[in-house]
Amino acid sequence: MTTFVVGTGIAQAMTADGTTPASDESYITGNGPDVQWSQAMGTNGTQYRWLKATGRIYRYPPGAAPSSLAAKLQKVVDLGRSKGHKRYAGPVIGEPDSYRWGEPGYDCSSFVSAMYREALGIALTPFTDAIANQTNRIDVPQALPGDIILYRYDDNSQPGVVYPHTGLWLGGGRMLDCQYPPGLGEHNVLAAAFEVHRARSL
Repeated sequence: MTTFVVGTGIAQAMTADGTTPASDESYITGNGPDVQWSQAMGTNGTQYRWLKATGRIYRYPPGAAPSSLAAKLQKVVDLGRSKGHKRYAGPVIGEPDSYRWGEPGYDCSSFVSAMYREALGIALTPFTDAIANQTNRIDVPQALPGDIILYRYDDNSQPGVVYPHTGLWLGGGRMLDCQYPPGLGEHNVLAAAFEVHRARSL
C-alpha cells in the first residue's frame, strides 16, 4: 500500500472530510525562495490547497478549481508577471495617455486596469481613486494574490488624489506594481498606509 506524505494542515482538513491522501503534498515557490502555496489530492477527488497569503486550506471538488476565487485572481498575477519589465510611462511624467498601455510601459493604475481587463474581462477605470470607488475594501487577512492594494497618503504631485498609488497584492509583504522610476516589477509593500480592495464582480 502506497503511503502519501502531506503536511499537518492539509492532513487535518482531509481527516475532517473523512478522506485520506491520494498524492504527496507538492509545494510551489513562485518567483522567490519561499513557499507560496501547496496542494495535495484526496481519495475523495477533492484537491486541497494551502495558501500562504491567508494561512487557510481551500477545497476544490472535481472540476471546481478553475472557477475558484483564488484561481481567478492568480490569473491576474500570472498575466502581470508575463509582461516582464516595463518602464513607467504616461501623462504623470508628461507623456501621451497612449504610452501607459503596455508600449512602452504603464503607470500604476493603467497596469492594474489592463491586467483585470485582459485576464478576467473586468473593467476598472484606469485612475487610482476610481479603482477604489469601483471595488470593495477587504480585511488584509482575507487578501489573496491578485487583489488590489491602494495606498492612502498625501502626494503633492497629485493634488486632490486620495489614493496616489496602486498595484496587485502578492502577500508576504510583496506587490506587483509599476512605480516611478523603477517601472513594472515585484516590490516590497511601501512604508505607507494602505488598503486592500477586491473587484465587485468576482
